[in-house]
Amino acid sequence: MATIEQRGPYQFRVKIRRRGVKETRTFETRAEAETWARIMEGKVTGDEYVDRKPARDTTVSQACEWFLDQIAPLGPSGKRVPKSDHAKNQVSKLGYWMKSEFADWSLVSLHPWDLIEWRDELMGEAECSPQTLVHRLNTLSQVYKTWALAHKVSIDNPVVEKVRPSLGGARNRRLDDRRDAEERTEEDRLLDACGRSTRPWLRAAVIIAIETCMRQAETGIVPHGVV
Repeated sequence: MATIEQRGPYQFRVKIRRRGVKETRTFETRAEAETWARIMEGKVTGDEYVDRKPARDTTVSQACEWFLDQIAPLGPSGKRVPKSDHAKNQVSKLGYWMKSEFADWSLVSLHPWDLIEWRDELMGEAECSPQTLVHRLNTLSQVYKTWALAHKVSIDNPVVEKVRPSLGGARNRRLDDRRDAEERTEEDRLLDACGRSTRPWLRAAVIIAIETCMRQAETGIVPHGVV
């Protein structure tokens, strides 16, 4: 379907006929001419040639860093400036993947079964809650989708069905006045946990919400870790 003619030291002309229409292009090297011919022939036959070299040459860490630049570019002070609250929550999760055991893996080398093994190991050791793992996986999935679209490369997203852990049923703890063996209520435990948060305002915000019966939507607060 395609023919390549050498017309000079640095002239390789490709002729290809597609649905009765002839297309011709000239390249400086035979390798470039052959690549273009494979791409065009694939589009005709439905078996399109896909160059996966960019994905093979890009690590998970590099893709996450590229995505980080898109959602939280460096400001004049040298610090990241998230473009939205959603982006702000993703920064820490991108940092996790950039330091994870998969950081130096090629994008095409990471498969669903690798993530399932990683998930089960963390859940087995009770290092992370299912919700935390879901947030991390959602961020990784977005990295794959966005990077592939921006670079026009078809790659398999490893975050597929069954990779995300089940979040289980509805909550079974509620704020009431019952006291445990230490004479502490659920409210006491909640406020203690808020006091250990990296958000210094969280404890005060929860107290106000409890006292006024205010809902989250009315506070404008984005919970830490929500993506």
